[in-house]
Amino acid sequence: MQVLLEQAQLLLRGYYYDDAIALLENCGELMNTDTAALLGLAASIEASSSHPLARAVLRECENRGIAPQPLDRVENLPGFGLVAQQEEAVIAAGNAALMEKLSIDLSAVEEKARLLEENGKTLLYFAKNKALAGLIAVADPVKDTSAAAVKELKELGCKVVILTGDNPRTADAVCKAVGADYAIAQEAAEMIRTAIAKYC
Repeated sequence: MQVLLEQAQLLLRGYYYDDAIALLENCGELMNTDTAALLGLAASIEASSSHPLARAVLRECENRGIAPQPLDRVENLPGFGLVAQQEEAVIAAGNAALMEKLSIDLSAVEEKARLLEENGKTLLYFAKNKALAGLIAVADPVKDTSAAAVKELKELGCKVVILTGDNPRTADAVCKAVGADYAIAQEAAEMIRTAIAKYC
């Protein structure tokens, strides 16, 4: 028997802000000392989202006294993120697939992003006027009971599969942490609901 587990709802505690990497505007130079501008950008665009990742970022912004600025237009791209107009600027927030879709160069943070994902972090990328502004890492710790629950299922002869909208590296890290057989990553919410309806 195969058991499908939706990662965010069943295995993890809930997202919280972990780290931010800002880039000096339009030059791709890492700037780890001052993240206020990046968080200001993030607050403005994520205020239009109800996604748990957005809520985690907004909580951190509120804790730092960073308020969102008004946007002229926001477009939600399910499975990718958000694109918005802020006066003369076009800003975007979302996953690496969104940045690729918008032809945003991620090479300045590629190695750092890989390490964060391998440690189970979920990444949000932010861009302004076709240039990467930085990324924010969000953590979602495994519940204390998850590994034991997965172990019990496997002892019953079940193959345990994790379904998630997260990237493959983060999904693999969670998979190893709970002892699941494998993960199906980068699935949009609607596809996850369809799979659960089909197999469960």
